[in-house]
Amino acid sequence: MKKVFLIFILMFTVLALSGGDFENKGVISNWKFAPLQVDVGLVNEKKLVDESSDTFISLGLFILRQKSAVISFAFLANTLQNNYGIQIPLFPGSATDNNYGISLGWDNYSKNCYGIQLGMINHSFAGDSVEKNNERVQFCGINIADTLYCGLVNFSDKFQIGLFNAGKGAIFQIGLLNYNPRSYIPWMPLINCDMGKKTK
Repeated sequence: MKKVFLIFILMFTVLALSGGDFENKGVISNWKFAPLQVDVGLVNEKKLVDESSDTFISLGLFILRQKSAVISFAFLANTLQNNYGIQIPLFPGSATDNNYGISLGWDNYSKNCYGIQLGMINHSFAGDSVEKNNERVQFCGINIADTLYCGLVNFSDKFQIGLFNAGKGAIFQIGLLNYNPRSYIPWMPLINCDMGKKTK
């Protein structure tokens, strides 16, 4: 259990370190678009082009930080302002302000998810309402967002398929155990749904 806890602490620490403004300069500077970015990571100045450049392919040896990319890969953490294609970190996860493509990783964070997140933990904790910021699909482990969830543990709205499902506005749930406060029987095995019951 201690190893699992340490892994989660490492994941969130690495993703937190990779956040912030995308302003660090590269060897080649002042390009609005670059076909290729190579970022050593951990050291701000060790990158091919500026972090503020839009790129087609971005590669990170450790932590990748880029304004946008169509294809991005990093060994530790993959951080983009805008993901327009596929975002792959080897470990621990990916973070993006706007995900329009596919984010892969153990832990996927997206402020605004309009694409797909595939991972053990898929989430958004930005803003007042999780439901307003996440509007597409999440698969695998623990999913916290909107529209369709397929995973072990699912939270929030719309349609949920998993072992445990919970959501105050979930329309339909299929799982081993389902909790819906708007159902006349809130805790149900196998299937539960929104029955229009008033909640406080």
